[in-house]
Amino acid sequence: MKKELFWDYSMTEPSLTTAEVVMHKPVKREIVMLHDEPWEGDSCGYHNIVAEDGFYRMYYLARKSDGKVKGGLIIPGLACYAESKDGIKWRKPNLGIYSYNGLTENNIIIDDNDDLLDNFFVFKDTNPSTPDSERYKGVAVSYLGSKSGDDVALWCHISSDGIHFKKGWIMTREGYFDSLNTVVWSERDQLYYCFFRGYHENEEGKLIRDIRVMTSKDFKIWENNSVQFKYNTPHDFQMYTNGIFQYPENKDYLVGLATRYTERTEWTDNYDELCGREKRKKIIDMWEPRSGLALTDCILITSRDGYNWHRFDEAFMVPGIEKKDNWVYGDCYPCIGMIETESGEADAPNEMSLYMKEGHHSCKPAPLYRYTIRKDGFASLHAGFEEKKAVTKPFEYSGGELHINFTASPAGHVYINVLDEAGTPIDGLSSCELFGDALDRYVKFDDKLQELAGSKIRLEFIMSDADIYSFVFKQR
Repeated sequence: MKKELFWDYSMTEPSLTTAEVVMHKPVKREIVMLHDEPWEGDSCGYHNIVAEDGFYRMYYLARKSDGKVKGGLIIPGLACYAESKDGIKWRKPNLGIYSYNGLTENNIIIDDNDDLLDNFFVFKDTNPSTPDSERYKGVAVSYLGSKSGDDVALWCHISSDGIHFKKGWIMTREGYFDSLNTVVWSERDQLYYCFFRGYHENEEGKLIRDIRVMTSKDFKIWENNSVQFKYNTPHDFQMYTNGIFQYPENKDYLVGLATRYTERTEWTDNYDELCGREKRKKIIDMWEPRSGLALTDCILITSRDGYNWHRFDEAFMVPGIEKKDNWVYGDCYPCIGMIETESGEADAPNEMSLYMKEGHHSCKPAPLYRYTIRKDGFASLHAGFEEKKAVTKPFEYSGGELHINFTASPAGHVYINVLDEAGTPIDGLSSCELFGDALDRYVKFDDKLQELAGSKIRLEFIMSDADIYSFVFKQR
């Protein structure tokens, strides 16, 4: 069986579970890229990652907040490219495709003469039926030829090498695409899922930004054209970017590092004390009130089917301690994707690295920061010191040895019992007391466990001062 992750309650039996699913936050690390090239600036963003054999590609949009509006619609961005072998050191290669200020030594892959882009997302299409000429697909809103900001479409760009792209075809016009629109190929479902922004009216008749999904078998004909996400919580947040990607350890799980938009309607005393007061007032005078009153953060959403999402309503990433240029509309737009990287601590296991830009509207080169989180560590089944229990729903056991990703303090514990489909403990199939902190702890059972291969079982976790992130059965 594939690795099971405790990022929601889908795997646990509600009536038999007292342990709680809790979210864990990433740790901020170093700056890995500074957007200090002449064609870059403070409004660079919408970073996204494509994993290759032996290295990683990163795509992003380069632009400046003092850029000029072209065609009366948007400040166009330049699609740019970077790469890394380890996820920590990144380089911007001189591709020589386009000229900028008369020089071709740059990393631009689409400029504003080719297209007027407000975003650009790239993924490597692993569908076996995809022709090599379309192996890489870029998804972007195009304002080229549009007569108004509402007359736009979501376009597919195609490439054989992930660097040289040409405009392909319109995917849909049904949506609002001034966000990073994302796509995944589901091998399980044999479908493409495209996630993009929409609007709905709340009970007061106000338009609320939301996230939509549509599907396709061939990337040309799209069905279920604009289905709104369903969440486990009732709060009607404004959802801006979706930040959705497949989790590398089990691609049947979708992770979204979604930007949440919060708009206040009037200046209050708190804005007088909030960092960047004078610049905030200037932005309001130059553009509109929401430009200085709105704020953004990032929340975590996860799904197993692309339609129903477990949303943690507390912030996953926030602007951080107040500095001169943060706590603005434009904070917390994480890069899409994650990379397994070496830990900076000797003998420690690898971590997962995430990335997020800062310095929006700072009029300075924007830094891209790396963040780290434990493998499988977005969320866990959690128990404080008071003992809690979690029982899984029945699943088919195909054989193999149990391994768990867990922590339990020196005074805490985890016990694991194997139950039959009805929930009755099976004699001889109980673990010893487990404690420690391991990504891959082997849990030893009697050989009798292997005799259950092909039958349905449950697992019971008895926990104190502990977290369980995932479990998997590995063949000997």
